Amino acid sequence: MGELEKRKNTMRYSVIDGAFWAVMTNAGTSFLTPFAIALNPPLLVIGALNSVPPLLDGIAQKIGAYFSDFGWERKKILVLGVAAQAVMWLFLALLAYYSNALGAAATNLLLIAIATFIFFFGGVVNPAWFALMGDVVPEKARASWFGQLSRLINAVGLAALLFAGFFLDSMKTDVLTGFAALFAIAFAGRLLGSYFLQLHWDPKPHARKEPEAGKEAMDYSLLLFLIFFSVNIAGNYLSVYLLQMLKFDYVSFSAALISSTVFYVLAAPHWGRLIDRYGTKKVLVAAVALMSIPSFITVFVQSPIQAVLSYAFAGMLWAGVMISFLNYLYDVTRPEERIKATGHAYLMLGAGTFLGTIAGGVVLSCLGAASLASFQLLFILAGFLRIASALVLNAKTREVKAPPGSKGTIEIMASIITIYPFQAFAYEIERAVSKKRKINS
Repeated sequence: MGELEKRKNTMRYSVIDGAFWAVMTNAGTSFLTPFAIALNPPLLVIGALNSVPPLLDGIAQKIGAYFSDFGWERKKILVLGVAAQAVMWLFLALLAYYSNALGAAATNLLLIAIATFIFFFGGVVNPAWFALMGDVVPEKARASWFGQLSRLINAVGLAALLFAGFFLDSMKTDVLTGFAALFAIAFAGRLLGSYFLQLHWDPKPHARKEPEAGKEAMDYSLLLFLIFFSVNIAGNYLSVYLLQMLKFDYVSFSAALISSTVFYVLAAPHWGRLIDRYGTKKVLVAAVALMSIPSFITVFVQSPIQAVLSYAFAGMLWAGVMISFLNYLYDVTRPEERIKATGHAYLMLGAGTFLGTIAGGVVLSCLGAASLASFQLLFILAGFLRIASALVLNAKTREVKAPPGSKGTIEIMASIITIYPFQAFAYEIERAVSKKRKINS
């Protein structure tokens, strides 16, 4: 088999693996917190579940970035790491099924431990996948291929979320068995993914030592810590707020998650155009600052439709944060140092998520975790912290590739929340109509 055929096959297998990853994430990971809430644990357990695993994910990505220095082949890291992650989902399915027999204390402890290993093994494989697919996918085809991969993952993910929400709602009388079934589906999806990773071709199977990240990339990672601290001090308690405080059912909860994903997908390409027009730094600062608005809006959410609208707006803005944060990381790193720069960035991201979630739990405990007012005060605090993070980010970073005559950050923010959303969605409608006309003609 020639090299071109090997590349095509590997790209196809990676798309299939991505689809199975979406099943695992949306039928499994998205329902870890709802599962914990169904067990009615102390708030400390919810905080630990939403903080410890992401921290270990970041540490694992840092570790994974160094595996090539010790002679580990990338494909071997991928297959073994993903298979181990699949086994953890099987353990979690068994835990959900036998949770009543085990008792609350043992179930809570095992839930946090298993979830931590799920995130850890997922983090270990990310740098290897990033590097391998970077070598497999031709540079000219990279944008279109990753776009295709993203669209498929989101389509499969939406279907998995929708199924999971309705399925759990139908299992109200035995919801723990319902969670066990979802985690078994996550296990099957990840195990099938490991099979297709085994079929990948690695054009550079021999390990090589990668250079360390530069100072600017390391400094930027510290700023990512601030951003993700401000997002997760309240973000990881939204599930508790909707399911426990507002008494939403699983269908309403899934609808909110789906609206966030849909608007993330719709907005993503338009954030790329904003970056090209105004520069990565300005767009990142604007997106982080605007993320304060959904936090403030959540204070007034009382019904499922309000939650759906709030999540949709947050999804649109979160697309801007994620796309511009990764784009800026590319801007301040050389190609040969990106694996370790990415590992360090995700370590800081995990640390920000961990400490932000812990801080949110402490705030709720001090305010009185059983009241709506305590959650609402936390959301207000998170909003102001996001604005503060944007101000620090603006002061401590530079525009690496500044387009000529671009607007200021305040003008960009005004465009994003007024004119730009209407332009973006009008463009999507126009494109869909145009595509339909071509098919009919």
